[in-house]
This record gives sequence, C-alpha cells and structure tokens, in this order.
Amino acid sequence: MAISSGEYCFVESFTHTIDSQRRFAIPSEWRKGDAGDCFVLLPAREHLIQAIPEKAFQEEILAQARKLSLADAKGMRELALLGSRAQKCVCDKQGRIQIGAKLMQYASLSNKVVLVGSLWCFQLWSPEKWEQYENENMQDADEEYFDILNKINSKGQSGLDSLFSGLKQ
Repeated sequence: MAISSGEYCFVESFTHTIDSQRRFAIPSEWRKGDAGDCFVLLPAREHLIQAIPEKAFQEEILAQARKLSLADAKGMRELALLGSRAQKCVCDKQGRIQIGAKLMQYASLSNKVVLVGSLWCFQLWSPEKWEQYENENMQDADEEYFDILNKINSKGQSGLDSLFSGLKQ
C-alpha cells in the first residue's frame, strides 16, 4: 500500500493472471499513479523474484554497489552477475509490468503469479510454491511472526553482503 510520505509499503498478497505478453497488474494499493511506477526485478533464493521500487534499489543497493572499488575483480563480477539477471520494469497505464521470459522460467511462472508484500519490496511466487510454503509454515506462523518482528527491530540496517546473500541462488 502506498503511504503518504512518498515511500512504498507492500502488504498483503494478491494472485494475478499473466497474459500472453507476460504482463500482470501491480495492485493499485502498491502503485503511486496510473503509470510510471518503476521496479527492478531480481532473482532470489528459492526461485522467487524480488521486486524492488527503483528509488529503493538506487538508494539501498546501487549506493552500496558504487562504493565497491573497480579494482575489486571478484566484487565487480558479482555486480555483473546481479546486473545481468536484473530487469527494470515500468508500469503501463493499466498498472501492468512485463516480466522477461528468463525470470518467468526461473520462478516457474506460467499463467498466474502471486505477489507477496514484503514491506519495502514484494516477491513474485508461483501459485504452487506459495501454497506449499503457506501449508508448510502455518503451524508455526504465529510464533515466527513475532520472531521476525523482533529480528527486524534488533538488526536495523543491514549491509550489502547481507543483501547479496539473500539474493544469491
């Protein structure tokens, strides 16, 4: 849900159809306007896709990446890998984005996608994987929920290494 400060906040989950041109709608609650909302899609662990608002991507990830020395060959290769798999998407007038074929294949998406709010970003899941995840985790969901809130509160800001470890396959 977009909040008044101009920042995004992604809560709830939604199931949407993917059309023949690989497009699906972003919920209106997650958009700021009719068109022009921009997201960066990145493959993540467990064959999910992270969708990060472009501004957050620039401020959180790109700003850290720019601190990397050009002489750091390993670091630059890691950034090249990240950049080669990323996709920038801009919402059309109907609030849809188009996902590339490689990312669709990576996340095992076909004609439906589950968009799952992750507060500052959202995730793209295949309906089957999301259902499996929910079924496997519902028993401990209440306890884990509070553990997650505590973890967020105690960790605060994490670094680029933490971010990359969460995005690596």
